[in-house]
Amino acid sequence: MHCIGKAAEIAGRASVFSRRHFAAFLLACAVGLAMVSSGVAFRIWMGSDYRGIGMVISDVSLDNAWYHAVMQEALEGGRPWNAILAENKSAPYPVPDLAERILAMPGRLLSLDSATLLLVFRFLLPALLVLSLYGISWYFTRSKLFALVASAATTCLSFFLYSPANPFAVLFGTSQTLPYALFDRPVHPQFEAPLLWIFLFLAVRLVFPTAGTGRMQRVRYLQIGVVGALLGFFTHTYFWAWTWGFAALAVLFAVCLIKKTYQGALHIVFAAGLALLIGAPKIWELASSLFVGGGSVYGARLSVYFGHVLAARGLNLPILATLLLFIWRRKFASAELRTFAVAGLSATLIALNQQIVTGISLQPDHYTAIIGASVSAWILTWVVWICVKNRGRFYERIFAAVIIIVSLAAVLVLQFRIFTQMRGINAGLQDFAEVAEWLNSNADNKTAVFANSQIGLLVPIYTRANLWWHFYAMAVPTDDVRIMHSAYTSFSLCEFTSDDIARMALRQPQDLAQNFTLSIIKEDREGIVAERLQRWQAGYEDFQRKQSLPEAVRAYRIDYVLYDKKLDQCDPRKIGVSEAVMENARFALYKIR
Repeated sequence: MHCIGKAAEIAGRASVFSRRHFAAFLLACAVGLAMVSSGVAFRIWMGSDYRGIGMVISDVSLDNAWYHAVMQEALEGGRPWNAILAENKSAPYPVPDLAERILAMPGRLLSLDSATLLLVFRFLLPALLVLSLYGISWYFTRSKLFALVASAATTCLSFFLYSPANPFAVLFGTSQTLPYALFDRPVHPQFEAPLLWIFLFLAVRLVFPTAGTGRMQRVRYLQIGVVGALLGFFTHTYFWAWTWGFAALAVLFAVCLIKKTYQGALHIVFAAGLALLIGAPKIWELASSLFVGGGSVYGARLSVYFGHVLAARGLNLPILATLLLFIWRRKFASAELRTFAVAGLSATLIALNQQIVTGISLQPDHYTAIIGASVSAWILTWVVWICVKNRGRFYERIFAAVIIIVSLAAVLVLQFRIFTQMRGINAGLQDFAEVAEWLNSNADNKTAVFANSQIGLLVPIYTRANLWWHFYAMAVPTDDVRIMHSAYTSFSLCEFTSDDIARMALRQPQDLAQNFTLSIIKEDREGIVAERLQRWQAGYEDFQRKQSLPEAVRAYRIDYVLYDKKLDQCDPRKIGVSEAVMENARFALYKIR
């Protein structure tokens, strides 16, 4: 009876809470629907012509398609990041993949494909971020109106601080857009974002002493455990999450020393120690793979930079400007809020610029994407809110209405641009459904298909088969010999000469570098081309002397060739194929002879 009474009491409190904060749940649903609107609109727009191929391929970035392939591999029970090649499917890799495995669990239970599963999470995870931000904002200000404004602005407008030029250009129709608006990007940062905010909030609470009652002490021990467990958990999900988290704890530790709250400093140390206990093996594995000895070759492919320089001004200036604005209005903030803001911004600046000391940097813009931009957006919203609040309740309400409407409208416009940009490409790919059906009936998870890089990722997304090659295979420590062999095979298929490679290096260095690296930094790619061009030319000439194109392809497992009648400028049938086992208006699938 006691248990029943306790359960009834908890249910009653939950009911009261949900009624008091109903607007937060409504806003979370609205933001989630806005984030998912482009994908849903595509399925509605296609109508009866939709054959199961979702809006996953973009001609601006294939990150979206790559994460669909990764999630499909996780759904099939494999190692998520080994989604491309037929060989070494069970080979270990240093990349944390626990987030992908967790997100795949409901998909496996409900038998969902990756496109449908990620569409669901494109709604759920931003909605969860809104609720997390709402709770934290309400705690600091006890204003439900501010909590609504801050959660909407932070979730929807952070993209404008992460990459200011891109979203503004997209809104006004002067540029193409990435296939996501930050927190609707598959898996990362949408998975970690709510957890990082909760982590920072609880970590800040450790700085402030509590009453010495037994119950409060138990709560404090629980907070230490949760902070440490979350940070340790991040070591198994995303590199930029846990490195930022340790930077945040370092800032809070320094705050404790300055304030002479040594008990808080000790609690921070305990939390960090627990995190290291949980994450030390993964941290060492990743560090040794990226930065130590031969691992630096793999790291270079992923944009690891060695040098003692500041991060780009475009990354540092928004964070610094936000920090200065907050300092200007700091007298209106509580001690906890001041600590929260300073810790969030300072941790981002440290993470962005730690290479000044360590000499090692890995895609620092990810720190802005995962947490820096959103912390800045939240603090800027608070600064403006304080200015408006002093003018009276009427102005508060007007400001709240305007910001919430603008936030939702900005996401809807971005999603509309994504929809108009990607619908034509993906509508034309519905014929791939027949290819997928045939492969799923006649191939297994060891099958390898040769396909072009633009649409090739559809193979691991919608079938159990693999690709003979795709440049995203470099996301794991693929052997250099395999990378060079695949690049030279691609050149040979298109009948390039070494002089053609030199001309490509001059006119299209970015495209040439894509065959050898995943680095997205323009200067990095151009530097690689300038440094290695002669080596590539000599290697390609030697490659051509030693083997024919059919022999080169057959050096690794290959079962089928997928011919794309629209996009294939270099006919892959030259590899040597027999009859077409399946053909429609867009695609032909050939068995290798």
